[in-house]
Amino acid sequence: MDYQFIWKCIKVALEYTPFTLYLTLVAFVLGLIIGVPIALIRFYKVPFWARLFEWLTNISNSVPLLLTLTIVYLVTIPAVPALGHLLGQEWRFSDFPREWIAIIVLGLFAINYVSEAIRASLLSVPKNQWEAAASIGLSQRQTLFRIILPQAFKSSIPVFGNIITNLIKGSALVSAVSVVDLLNAVLIASQINYKYLEAYIAAAIVYWGICLAVTFIFKHLSQISFHGGFSHD
Repeated sequence: MDYQFIWKCIKVALEYTPFTLYLTLVAFVLGLIIGVPIALIRFYKVPFWARLFEWLTNISNSVPLLLTLTIVYLVTIPAVPALGHLLGQEWRFSDFPREWIAIIVLGLFAINYVSEAIRASLLSVPKNQWEAAASIGLSQRQTLFRIILPQAFKSSIPVFGNIITNLIKGSALVSAVSVVDLLNAVLIASQINYKYLEAYIAAAIVYWGICLAVTFIFKHLSQISFHGGFSHD
């Protein structure tokens, strides 16, 4: 075991850690922006749309991340020049930023996870919260944004931490679409001497450290008090 090379690979992994976090956080923000409205649509059982998003969520849960990456990658190859042709531009797939394929796919999974987390949290809020808000003259919209959603977000914070750690680990697959991330960077470094075991160990150590930090942050965030809701007393 070459411990010196493990340390070298750890330093390489740390150099690419910001990029891995970038992919993860952009995907998570995308998940929040789109996932919350989807959760509300399914919570209120909006005709047609609620069933459609339920169907899409089931598909997303059934398809592995690597397979989704591959499909989106293969679809994007002809789609980029075709879209450019429609717009009167000469676009080539070789000029397309590959990290956006990774962000889109990770974002799709984040949307699925976030929407499910928020919907479950909305369903867990007691009905007397709605009744108490109505009794003091709040509209359903005011009740949702002032009372219910703050509680739903607070109860979802630990789940958000799990979603981010899953996205971080899932980002290790983006090398399948020619994106150099934390894992792929250390594997490239190990091609010089074929010490792949040391490279994998180094990557595992860095992933463990990142996920440990995320878990610590969200554990403390979940303990912060948020205003919203009525006392059960």
